[in-house]
Amino acid sequence: PDSFVAMQQKHWNPLVSWVHEEFGVELKTTDSILTVKQSDELIAKMRAVVEAMDDLQLAAFEKAVLSAKSFVIGLAVVRRRISVEEAAIAARLEVLHQIERWGEVEDS
Repeated sequence: PDSFVAMQQKHWNPLVSWVHEEFGVELKTTDSILTVKQSDELIAKMRAVVEAMDDLQLAAFEKAVLSAKSFVIGLAVVRRRISVEEAAIAARLEVLHQIERWGEVEDS
């Protein structure tokens, strides 16, 4: 639905742009449920970014990625590009859209 696309554009487009601007690599996206293969250049760059993290950054990054189920969100939190609150919203867009559209179901 258009309302969900608008939410994605609001919360995700800035993160995709940030990856490009901050790291000089193009993050491939899709509007399908199928995955998209990222470039070898992007993978190498992101590997170098993670390897350069100190122990505390790496621990925070791991927790953020696991919580958000997103490498990009985890990286954006550790790099202070977005707040924890913004990360929680970006990670839960589909759920938030469903709640907005149909109402909240207890225990969901």
